[in-house]
Amino acid sequence: MKAEIITVGDEILYGQTINTNASFIGLALTAIGIKPSWITTVGDEIESLSMAIKQALDRVDCVIMTGGLGPTDDDLTFACIDSVSQMPIFSDCQKRTLNNCIGSAEGVFLSWRGKFLFALPGVPSEMKCMMTDEVIPLLKPYAGNEVIQHRFIHTSGIRESDLAGKILNLMNRDAHVSIAFLPGKTGVTLRLTAHEMSKSKAEQILDEIATDIYSLAGQWIYGENEADLAGIVGQLLTSLRLSVSVAESCTGGLVSDLLTNVPGSSLYFDRSIVTYSNKAKTALLDIPESMIAKHGAVSEEVAKAMARGIRQNASTDYGLSITGIAGPSGGTQKKPVGTVFVGLSSVNGTITKKFTFSKDRLTNKTKFAYSALNMLRIDLLNRMKNAGL
Repeated sequence: MKAEIITVGDEILYGQTINTNASFIGLALTAIGIKPSWITTVGDEIESLSMAIKQALDRVDCVIMTGGLGPTDDDLTFACIDSVSQMPIFSDCQKRTLNNCIGSAEGVFLSWRGKFLFALPGVPSEMKCMMTDEVIPLLKPYAGNEVIQHRFIHTSGIRESDLAGKILNLMNRDAHVSIAFLPGKTGVTLRLTAHEMSKSKAEQILDEIATDIYSLAGQWIYGENEADLAGIVGQLLTSLRLSVSVAESCTGGLVSDLLTNVPGSSLYFDRSIVTYSNKAKTALLDIPESMIAKHGAVSEEVAKAMARGIRQNASTDYGLSITGIAGPSGGTQKKPVGTVFVGLSSVNGTITKKFTFSKDRLTNKTKFAYSALNMLRIDLLNRMKNAGL
């Protein structure tokens, strides 16, 4: 069964409201094996909405509308439903009302020879309640035997094009599995989707593809599905009984924020210092003014000194530092906007790594922070490997 989602509202078209309703409906349909083939957004016009409904019914078996439905006179959906119900395709249709467990706007359900049309409220809480309690139970018997199963594999430290090159031979290996690339501020996520007749068979195929992906790109993979990079780093630090402190400049405390978002982070996170100015770097981390004058605050030398300084300051196993140019100004030809140096100090010495990202300030801050966390993650994994763990 194929489905189309129609969201109604000028506020969505104008960009004033993010279309989270379509995301929820899509996930709910996929969970029972129904494939969403279209998502259409329509403004608050009866003509446009009626046309969208008619087009949808021509190309899919199930249409789920959300928005434009309520107890007031200006709600458009009931008028459109009345119009659509006069179509020949629904000449002898069944019509029923859907219960709204938390609001006043009732839903509508039309069915005719395997075609289904649902109209749900646009208020997210009401839509979710009606979708869960009314729509999904009605659709389950018609969903068919196919199972749609997803798996998300998260990477950091590798560009989308480079990752694609490494797993190119896997892209079309199995007709039952598709691989999608989802790049974002935190890295590139691979979405694996399996279409099978049973959940166990779908999971088996996903396991096989995932195993091959790990063999080709494992060093950049930090977790799957709901895994969080800061959480993974926390697990590794806890397992090894190690501690970390952080000295940040351009990220303004973002790395520390990510680390402390993890429950139990007090086991391994000691302290953070935001040394945003050159004066702060000298006063709080004992970085010589002459070093900053000679190499610049954004440099390998200063990143190393920051990492060593915070580690000594806190007496932790690791010192992690970030110094860079977030932008949009402040770049030079040798050090353009998006340049960052990450320092990592431990008993094994101090290392740095240079990255260059975009010209967008907020994007850079996030990418800087995740690059630092990933650098720490890799070092922790090497420690575990060397220890035979």
